[in-house]
Amino acid sequence: VNRVGDLLIACRAGYGWNEEITEDGAIFDTPLKTGYKQAIPADDNPALWTPFIIAGPGVKAKHRIGKPIRHVDQLPTILALMGVDPPDHIQGSIIDEVIR
Repeated sequence: VNRVGDLLIACRAGYGWNEEITEDGAIFDTPLKTGYKQAIPADDNPALWTPFIIAGPGVKAKHRIGKPIRHVDQLPTILALMGVDPPDHIQGSIIDEVIR
């Protein structure tokens, strides 16, 4: 079965998306109350950072990453630590700085 992943669109602070456009299609209108969510990139906003804690064989002890990581980089990093090559369809990169 061919499947397509979710689309994540993150807006910088001060910008946003609306779900509705005017009847003439020219401009955005008031958003509807649906499950649609907006995001603000966490790169420049430490208040939005969430912990990524990893421990085990091959992981640097007491290492602290000083910048945000991408969620898609977690799986390739874990697979690398397990000695497993990630499949071609996996997105992301290995977070080398946490590996001994």
